[in-house]
Amino acid sequence: MGNPGAQHELACTLVQRYPYLALRLGEVAGVKVPDSLLAVAGSNSHQLPDRPPLDGDGTIRFLREGKPAFFAQVEVQQKHTDDKYATLRAYHGSEVSKAQVGGHMFVVSPKPAEAAKFRRSESRRGEEYAYRGSYLSRADLEPLAGDGQSFEERCFALGMTDFSQGVPTAAVAMLREAAETDITIANLFFRTITEEVSDVAMMEAVMQDDILEKLRGLKAWRDYEERVEKRGEARAEAKAEARAEVAERAAQARAEAAELAARADALTQFFFMRGDKPSVHALDRIGACSDAGQLNLWLRRAYAGETAAEIFPEPEA
Repeated sequence: MGNPGAQHELACTLVQRYPYLALRLGEVAGVKVPDSLLAVAGSNSHQLPDRPPLDGDGTIRFLREGKPAFFAQVEVQQKHTDDKYATLRAYHGSEVSKAQVGGHMFVVSPKPAEAAKFRRSESRRGEEYAYRGSYLSRADLEPLAGDGQSFEERCFALGMTDFSQGVPTAAVAMLREAAETDITIANLFFRTITEEVSDVAMMEAVMQDDILEKLRGLKAWRDYEERVEKRGEARAEAKAEARAEVAERAAQARAEAAELAARADALTQFFFMRGDKPSVHALDRIGACSDAGQLNLWLRRAYAGETAAEIFPEPEA
């Protein structure tokens, strides 16, 4: 249960640190979220039966005269399944029980196709579950990412980028801005990128000198350096093993060639020692043989008394 990825943590941390983001998500989704009430960060854990609470979402409570009157929750999902949809309902119900008020859930995803699947589930089962959710992809969040929008809005929208396809220029600029604005968000934003970017070469766009100086103090940066170092050590070890294997095969080939040459020489010398000069045809056959078993067979026949001409008869004209 839950979604422990950095992308999820980034989105939920942004919402809880900047509660009014829930209002902007409502605007993007066309959902009315009360803006006349006091918005405060709520508990981000779910109470589970016979288990400790599970941290897993960003929750904002809207207060009237100090008491909850509404709530908004944010969840990030990479992949749609019916089980996950049912879990979202349970999370929503958990907050209803805790706050004793109704609320709305926003489920965001970097993948438009998965957001669309959640929308279809909502259409089919919304009445059954008696709550409404908004399922926003990165494309849906474009209004929050535009020029002139606040840092929190742009960071939230860009945090939902599908970084497996590369690191866009806008994300690089946001990482630089986050490092100067909110170090916690910068740490989470960088983790979000590195968790999805598996190709070190794709990270070169991020690894610019001015950003490096700002990121060196981040835990996410140290974790990334450690992963890169381990990956480099693993590659170096693999290359060393490959070179050793090639060298071993070459040595084995040389040893086999030397053994063949020794057996061919032994057969030839045996013929000469007993005065049985091999023909050119016989010498060619012996020299061209690459089968140690065949050379041994010929040598045993020679030891048994067969002549070179008998073992290597001249081909018919």
